[in-house]
Amino acid sequence: MKYLSVFFIFFMLFSCKKEDENLDLKYEVLNQLIHEDIVRDKQTNDSIKYIYKSYSATKISFINLDKEKLADNEIRPNTIEIKRDSIFSSKDLDFLVSQTSPYDSRNFDLDKEKIKDKIEIVKGSEITKISIESKSVDDYWIKFRKKYGNKCLRSYSEPIFNLKKNICIIRVSESCGPLWGGGFTGIYKKVNGTWVIIDSFDHWVS
Repeated sequence: MKYLSVFFIFFMLFSCKKEDENLDLKYEVLNQLIHEDIVRDKQTNDSIKYIYKSYSATKISFINLDKEKLADNEIRPNTIEIKRDSIFSSKDLDFLVSQTSPYDSRNFDLDKEKIKDKIEIVKGSEITKISIESKSVDDYWIKFRKKYGNKCLRSYSEPIFNLKKNICIIRVSESCGPLWGGGFTGIYKKVNGTWVIIDSFDHWVS
């Protein structure tokens, strides 16, 4: 029993350490993207005030096209289709998909203590609640403005990584009203300590 307890303690310590390492890497990406957005706002004299949120990658469905073939013209909402190519190996695809288990009900909210820039953060559950209670898109924005004022929303999905942890996929979007928004899915690679976008897809504008 004594040895079993010692083993359990070491197992927990190892698990926590691994989780913390992944979390630091996720915030490394998020901090860079958030800071770049803020710098871009200043350069373009963007006077819009933003609030920021993130959401778990498990809320996105990733399809490993090496293992699942879609029918012609099949469209799956909120889905990113990824395939084996020069960027991702088959093992990378399996690893990416494993990070988006649909059975994982956890949330991934931005931790103010881990964000370097001073920003206003909102929990994803609060935005979801407004969305559920709204009868239409216009009604959503009326409720949103009532709670947060004349601000816009920037959202980032939880970054997920390849096996080497030097490439990640993340969804980025911002919205300011019923007909004012846009976003994309980006693939970023760490080059000389900086996450550089190497590909993007699923661009949308409203």
